[in-house]
Amino acid sequence: MRNYTFRENLNVEGFGVNIKAGVIYRFENGLRIGASVQTPTALRMQDNYGQSMVVNRDGQERFSSSPETDFIEYRVRTPWRYTFGVAGVLAKKIILSGQYEFVNFAGGEYRPANRRSGLSSFLDDANVIIQENFRAQHAFRGGIEFRLNKNISARGGAAYFPNVVPINEPLIPGSMDQLNIGGGFGYREKTWNLDLSYSFSRFNEPYRVSGAGEVQQLQNTLGIISLTFGLRI
Repeated sequence: MRNYTFRENLNVEGFGVNIKAGVIYRFENGLRIGASVQTPTALRMQDNYGQSMVVNRDGQERFSSSPETDFIEYRVRTPWRYTFGVAGVLAKKIILSGQYEFVNFAGGEYRPANRRSGLSSFLDDANVIIQENFRAQHAFRGGIEFRLNKNISARGGAAYFPNVVPINEPLIPGSMDQLNIGGGFGYREKTWNLDLSYSFSRFNEPYRVSGAGEVQQLQNTLGIISLTFGLRI
């Protein structure tokens, strides 16, 4: 046998719906507070899975095998999502904003697409894993924008996302949290605008060299520079 190629294909399709509603109250001094709630997203999913293998043998014809594709159907329900925000203007030049978001990821759930699917036991085990290994997340976002003049503005902001899977913290609690920091400058005219921004993300992830090895943490940093041009017609 000279060589062979083995392939696995997974195609995931689905659709879902949710409802998001909120309220905003504006005070006379320009301060605004708001709150919103997002219902769980009801998703209906289908996984199409297939395998194929091609073997090239010495002195023999090429052999290929491509069995029929299998598929499974199931439903997913995501957790509720709650947000609270506040924003205000200082001296008509500085805009301050902050947001708090709460999501209990342990409230997600898998369900069989129908009673005859035969996935109930498997999905029940998956739900137990979700409830035992995931936890609620309290995320925070904040930003500031300063208008240098009527055309030019500078801004900056940060976001903090605590880790929702405690089992991924093998060394130091909280070491898997993610921090995003960004800033930029913008120039605006009546019919067009130009924006230059930079964002920086820092996060860790668990890594194990082998099944018996100790869990280590990989330190990741990601920086993105973007230039955006907008045209209003």
